[in-house]
Amino acid sequence: MEMAAKRNAAASEELWMHPQHQSDAARDPTTAPPPLRRPMVWGAAPPLRSAAPQQQQQHALTPSPPNSPSPTEGSVPAGQPLPPSSARRGTTPQQILRAFVSDNPWDTLHAQPALAVVGGTTALSMISAYILQNHVLDTHDHLGVFLFGSYLIFSSYFMVYYFLERFSTSFRKISQDKKFYTIGNLLKAGVLVSITPFAVYNLMLVLVYDTWESNTLRNLGCIYAIPDFVSMVVVRRMAWTTWLHHICVCLFNYFSIHNDYAQENVCRLIVVYACFSTFAYCVNMLLASRFLGVSAQVSRVLSFVALCVYVFCCAVNWVWQAHYLRRLIHENDHWTIYLYMTLICFVMWDDIVLNRWLLQNARNTHGGILAGGRQHQDGGAVARGAAGPRRGIRGACC
Repeated sequence: MEMAAKRNAAASEELWMHPQHQSDAARDPTTAPPPLRRPMVWGAAPPLRSAAPQQQQQHALTPSPPNSPSPTEGSVPAGQPLPPSSARRGTTPQQILRAFVSDNPWDTLHAQPALAVVGGTTALSMISAYILQNHVLDTHDHLGVFLFGSYLIFSSYFMVYYFLERFSTSFRKISQDKKFYTIGNLLKAGVLVSITPFAVYNLMLVLVYDTWESNTLRNLGCIYAIPDFVSMVVVRRMAWTTWLHHICVCLFNYFSIHNDYAQENVCRLIVVYACFSTFAYCVNMLLASRFLGVSAQVSRVLSFVALCVYVFCCAVNWVWQAHYLRRLIHENDHWTIYLYMTLICFVMWDDIVLNRWLLQNARNTHGGILAGGRQHQDGGAVARGAAGPRRGIRGACC
């Protein structure tokens, strides 16, 4: 009985789709066959009953071939018509789904491989920092440390890329630019996490006890500048503000490795700014989490923490910078002070762009816009326009 029903349905579908039968019926009404019922196909959309053009009605009444996926599969539930807005714009369901998935964090990078990358990078960076702190403290080949570390991070980009391409199916769905952007933020977050304890310790020595350990500060400055230097080589799309930011960081690092921090000079401002910027690893995690598939609750907490930490660090840092600049100008009005003030403005502007994006992102997630996808769309627009995450968020912090 079941096989006979299938054969009858196939014959009815064939007769329904045959154009010659319809033309014969139009020429000879007396020989017209009885009206045919549309065969029921599982997952096919019901006929449109609204007053629509004839072409749309024929398209709606055309049955789907057996064993073929619905064109709206994954975007619109089976048996439900498409939204009228998409029909008015003339956009196909595939284009709607593609445009949504391309910027949707839930269909991109899985959290487990990403956390493995961050954890591995953090562990390796902490081991390297520990060895540097305890066994290479008296080295004066800081440029060699910078070049060797740059090679390690550059190689890590492709090792992480291979790892995620093989073990994360969602990683293969995002574009090539987003892949390296995400990897860059994950690697930088791991590097910054690894040097955060050393930055806190040396920042306490500097601000409280006025003790400046030159070799340690030079080495930490080299480690801090490595991700920015490598990202300029690997990451393609980057905002001009972020490019200037990274260039200034590399220049500051060059001056830092030739500076004696025991004497009062403008390089002290550089190392303090770098120490406060080290705490921005949570911001890098937030920027990468747009492709991590985290829940709305986790994203909301991460957005709030990143905003509070970064705003607080920037405020304290800028107040101390202004205080120490006033002191240097009063005691020694040197031309390097004004050069530093010019270059640091580019870094501060990039930080302002990032703070504005963090504030907007926190408002969106707090309002529940993340559930509808608008939060990520707004963040991507800022990243593409100003950036990127600065991104300017797209290329920032990367």
